[in-house]
Amino acid sequence: MEVPHRVQLVRHDLVRKEGEAYWRCPNKRGCPSQNVEWLSSFAGRGAMDIEGLGYKTGWLLLDLGG
Repeated sequence: MEVPHRVQLVRHDLVRKEGEAYWRCPNKRGCPSQNVEWLSSFAGRGAMDIEGLGYKTGWLLLDLGG
């Protein structure tokens, strides 16, 4: 599998710290994918347990609020 080195959605290069396996997007607050992941995790059963607030709703909220 070839790892992409650029996030197409926000046009940022991915970074990887030396010795780590994970590639990350450095644009934490401006990356829609990371925002949806955060919201989904926050709203999930292990945290706030907000029913109906998942990925699909997260993307809709981002689209509406920019």
